[in-house]
Amino acid sequence: MTKGGLFGKKKHPEAVPPAESMSQELSNLSSRLRMLESRYTDLDRKFELIESNLLGVKKRINKEIKVFDSDTAELRKEIDSLRDKIEIIISSLERTASKEDIDTIKKYLELWNPVKFATREEVEEIVDEKLEK
Repeated sequence: MTKGGLFGKKKHPEAVPPAESMSQELSNLSSRLRMLESRYTDLDRKFELIESNLLGVKKRINKEIKVFDSDTAELRKEIDSLRDKIEIIISSLERTASKEDIDTIKKYLELWNPVKFATREEVEEIVDEKLEK
């Protein structure tokens, strides 16, 4: 029979790894750790960049909102001013004569023909002239 036979103890090669195998495994673990640290650092930088960009976008949006609010308030003031002016125009138009009123006055003027009217002085002169004759 051979050494270690059927019931004898067998030596397992994995049970006691040689120093070279352990050194290689430590080297692999070390390189994996460095790679993970590098990835973590890259992700951290990307996160900081994204955070910085978001802050910039937020500031820009806040400025645009302020400008929009300011423009909106200005437009409201202008609309109120226009509304007041329109109300003044409407009240003025309500106090003016209508077309029918103008037409009535026109008919009376044509009927009376005030161009042919004489002044008091002219009538007195005519009367004086007639009395003198």
